[in-house]
Amino acid sequence: MSKPQSKLLIICGPTAIGKTQLALSLAQDSAVSIITIDSRHVYQELPVLAGWDLSPGVSRYSSSLTFQELSVPFYQKDNLRFWGFGFLNGKNIFSAGDFIDLINQIIKLETAENRKIILVGGTGFYLHSLLYPTQLSSFSSDRSFQSHLLEMTVPELQELLNSKNPLRFSQLNSSDLMNRRRLARAIELAELGEIGHPGPLVSPFKFQLIGLRPLDLTVYRQRIEERVVERLKNGAIKEVVSLYKNYSDTSLPIFTTIGVQLIHQFSQNQIDKETLITLWTTKEYQYAKRQLTWFKKEPSLIWYDQIKSPINLI
Repeated sequence: MSKPQSKLLIICGPTAIGKTQLALSLAQDSAVSIITIDSRHVYQELPVLAGWDLSPGVSRYSSSLTFQELSVPFYQKDNLRFWGFGFLNGKNIFSAGDFIDLINQIIKLETAENRKIILVGGTGFYLHSLLYPTQLSSFSSDRSFQSHLLEMTVPELQELLNSKNPLRFSQLNSSDLMNRRRLARAIELAELGEIGHPGPLVSPFKFQLIGLRPLDLTVYRQRIEERVVERLKNGAIKEVVSLYKNYSDTSLPIFTTIGVQLIHQFSQNQIDKETLITLWTTKEYQYAKRQLTWFKKEPSLIWYDQIKSPINLI
């Protein structure tokens, strides 16, 4: 019988900080599976804009796992595998609860093969739900709850409401789906309607958490802008044009991906390219600061300003 990895490594932090690069450097020649913790990587339409950052030369393979009757693929080159990328189309809703269920299946499948696992990503609510799965269905109803909700992004609020009250989520109109305060209020009402109390905060797996954070904010913002320009050159505009062509319902969560609406405005000649780059960079930078605020609340996370020496997988 195979012996599972004693601890699973999680590398988290804000966008464009080097999480995937670190994971790849740690993988080396071992049999390693990298699982994304990113709510936008699941969609097949936005590999460039959402920054899949897979290794060059990977091939797509089918697996035994399914989600909503769809096959969940993995990407592999040599001993390196990537999970959680491009198995849904834009019309699908993928909640934090769905994420936990799928991640648990992937981890069990890969640990059974004695593969080392590294989870990489920046979606704070997904990470929190992974570490504290029982809190997905119950939150403390104190005064800090509203403040906690308003620190979340619109996509994170949508995912939380959908996990708590799918019916209410389906009833929201396009305006409500994009309104942070209305989403937060709907979640509060769903919370008040719940019965019972959360159980112990226990995950079925043990994790070792490390976080990457910028050492120089000016240099970091410049790096974000470079990635924005790079994604525009590599096909992000084409992806967004196709997205609007293929889906008439712009209230779908995929349309809230940072950069989508700005690129659409550019494609409609509402803004020029320089404005697009500036506004997209600003939104990514603002999101990065919210990510850092979220991750700082995790007490077990060990921060690195710069990676000066290898971090051992446990």
